[in-house]
Amino acid sequence: MTIHPIGTSSIALYLSPSDLEERGLTGDTFSDEAALTLTRALCREAGICLEGTLEVDAYPGGDGLLVFAYVRPPRQIWFIFDSLPTLCAAARSLPALPPSAALFWWKDAWWLSLPGTERCAIHILSEYGTSLPSTPFREGQLAEYGRPVFDRQALEQLLLYDP
Repeated sequence: MTIHPIGTSSIALYLSPSDLEERGLTGDTFSDEAALTLTRALCREAGICLEGTLEVDAYPGGDGLLVFAYVRPPRQIWFIFDSLPTLCAAARSLPALPPSAALFWWKDAWWLSLPGTERCAIHILSEYGTSLPSTPFREGQLAEYGRPVFDRQALEQLLLYDP
């Protein structure tokens, strides 16, 4: 078995016929579901974290199995901040403020929403707050019980009040 990370969100995986045989599989009779399950398990064993929606392209054959796996960025990421000063410090640390950031108040915490495509902001904000992937359940709870503070440009608005 050979597994190579490609960047931070992709891998290339090759399993020889003997690797497949060890797992009770063959390259000729391989489904996409099996490729997905096997890829997740092998990445965990190798210590490679591929969290999120995983897309796989599997190329089975007599020479084994070649899999390219890519983690699709989540549609939205939520950050929880316990205090407003921490949230403002996080906003000040960003090189660019994402215009589509939204802010809610719920359960005695500040909830900041960012698109999953804002990779730089997500990495920096994770040093200040707790990140959670978007789920319909979480979004429903925030819509029903949370209090919207800013629906767009939340970080820019915050820095107007706390430069």
